[in-house]
Amino acid sequence: MEGRAVARQGHRIMNNGIEVGKVVSGTFSPSLQKPIGIGYISKLNGEAKFRSAGDTIQIEIRGKQAPAKICRMPFVEPNVYKDG
Repeated sequence: MEGRAVARQGHRIMNNGIEVGKVVSGTFSPSLQKPIGIGYISKLNGEAKFRSAGDTIQIEIRGKQAPAKICRMPFVEPNVYKDG
């Protein structure tokens, strides 16, 4: 997510006012200090509508569109950890 809004399960993934997918999981990441989420984007005629990390999308949250971008997983590098 680009702002402070948190994507949650069932929220619609939008592109230019058209639904292109659904969020399956979302929360606030304490390691990254920002909201993250995972979702599925539909294919159109057998081709993915988005192909690369960095593509901009919107998540519909309570009737408003919040900006987000597509990122590669994992969100946090494997060698990053927090001392307890």
